[in-house]
Amino acid sequence: MHICFPIVGDSLGGSHISTLILITELIQRGFKVTIVCHCSGPLKDEIEARRLSAETLEISSDIGRRGGLVSYCTDTSRSFRPIYQLLKKIKPDVIHTNDMRIHLYWSMPARLRHTPVVWHQRTFIGKSKLVVATMYLSTHIVTISQSVAGSIPRLYRRKQTVIPNPVEEVRLDSRLVQSANLEMLTNCFVPNTKKSIFIGTFGALRELKKPFIFVDVIEQLVKRHGDNIVGFMFGRDLEGLSDRISRAAQNKGVAKNIVIMGFCRPIEPFMKSCNLLLATSTGDAFGR
Repeated sequence: MHICFPIVGDSLGGSHISTLILITELIQRGFKVTIVCHCSGPLKDEIEARRLSAETLEISSDIGRRGGLVSYCTDTSRSFRPIYQLLKKIKPDVIHTNDMRIHLYWSMPARLRHTPVVWHQRTFIGKSKLVVATMYLSTHIVTISQSVAGSIPRLYRRKQTVIPNPVEEVRLDSRLVQSANLEMLTNCFVPNTKKSIFIGTFGALRELKKPFIFVDVIEQLVKRHGDNIVGFMFGRDLEGLSDRISRAAQNKGVAKNIVIMGFCRPIEPFMKSCNLLLATSTGDAFGR
């Protein structure tokens, strides 16, 4: 069986890693897999780092970023032809979509090619009529948790299956852990760094992840336990929140106790270097 995995490619997060784990397992089990990226970017780099290969369509990463029917029609006119032509060329047996932008712009050309679509839903479904209508084109829907399954319109619940995200055990090189720990110590501005307690939060900086709750928690811990508490925030700033977070920390008197580390790969050594991991999001589809 030949499975096509289309991916945008302009970002890299936990859901993308889960997708690549799934792809690797399918290849090991003898399935033919074609990965297609809309554009080059961090995900394409991760694909190559895992010794996988991918085709690039050079479709703008702006496709699907704007809401509304007019924008959808405009973006469809820009993306339909290259997607359809690729499907005609590679002739996959199944299209496996993993991202809302992929769901919206691959479902129609796939079904016009009479190719089944597995719609892998990794976030909660909102009230968008366009999304609900496009979901009709899917052959089957996979959701990553019972919570996500509950957000699927009743009309489609008979064709859905709940499959939790795959995870993999990572064996860490002690040198990588030491290097990550040193980098964190270097970024500390508190005294007695050898006695510091490192608390980490991991995920893109978005309102969804509730980063300001993390600031509040660090403030309370510093008040109770002293300046040896250091909070590290890992992840790309997708919504321009870094300055607001820094100001909030400054206003609460914990500016030196919060370090915004940005995007770090591999992330596992930094996780290992933390004494405590804190997950503040209340809207993640796959529970932390």
